[in-house]
Amino acid sequence: MKAGTLSTVIKEVRRNKITICGIAEHRWSGKGHFTPAEGGKIMYSGGDKSGYGGVAVYLDKDCINMMLGYNPVNDRIMSVRLQGTAHNLRIIQTYTPTTQASEEERELFYDCLQQTLDAVQKQDEILIMGDFNATVSKRMSEKECNTIGEYGIGTRNEAGERLVEFCLENNFFVANTMFQNHRRRLYTWTHPDCSRHQIDYIIAQNRWRSPIMGVRTLPGADCGTDHELLMAEVKTRLIFLKPGVRPIHYDLTELPLNIAYKLEIKNRFDVLGRITEQMEPNDLATEINKIFKETAEKHIPKIKTKKNALDKQQDSS
Repeated sequence: MKAGTLSTVIKEVRRNKITICGIAEHRWSGKGHFTPAEGGKIMYSGGDKSGYGGVAVYLDKDCINMMLGYNPVNDRIMSVRLQGTAHNLRIIQTYTPTTQASEEERELFYDCLQQTLDAVQKQDEILIMGDFNATVSKRMSEKECNTIGEYGIGTRNEAGERLVEFCLENNFFVANTMFQNHRRRLYTWTHPDCSRHQIDYIIAQNRWRSPIMGVRTLPGADCGTDHELLMAEVKTRLIFLKPGVRPIHYDLTELPLNIAYKLEIKNRFDVLGRITEQMEPNDLATEINKIFKETAEKHIPKIKTKKNALDKQQDSS
């Protein structure tokens, strides 16, 4: 994705008041995050070389301080976790191999997606979105009643069968197919021969069905691509993360040779040892902690750390 195309996408996202946007096949190399000229923040995950694959998630300026972390899995899968009130929100952005890829490559993708999903904390609300390169069409059996709706378009293909299988196994539903819209708000991709298809999806867990109020494409949005901007209206309450006290990191490499530190620790513990019998256990623990902290402040140099919390790419969940 060229810089001009990215700028166009962000402008359209902001114009349509979209707060979180997934990007597939940006073709950047490496993993990381950056602040685009238009504002907000982009977290991305690419391959070793530029020119193929890649996924990213854009957060507007209001969402940045809600982010708990992100996990750049590979050039086809990444996740972002946001702080919620009752539960946290996990966004998984994907770019599935095309139908021309080998069966082994497609199965490796779904294996990795399953591993990513299994690692998510069970209480999180999960949305998986992206270019699945698959056509699921409409509901085809009673077994799919909670998975596929009546408003899918096209004829289901083998890749679509695999996506439906994944959804059934994990109790997800394909949100695009659940809402009645004009056909021009259902197709997501235009083939070079001008035929239109539905291959991009937003899927969610059935237990979080009620927050999803609607899903549709925005055919008027100019994103400089043959894919349409697919938008979901999701009602969930996110909260800003208050900046906490930054942890202090000490340089312990010279500690064995730090005579002043060792001498003060010894002297202060000698004094403490004379009065321990008169102290409550909690007070004793507090005093010991105070001795180590105050002595370290005086005698051990600190390690300077980057101020940007996003420098910790891998989330802790």
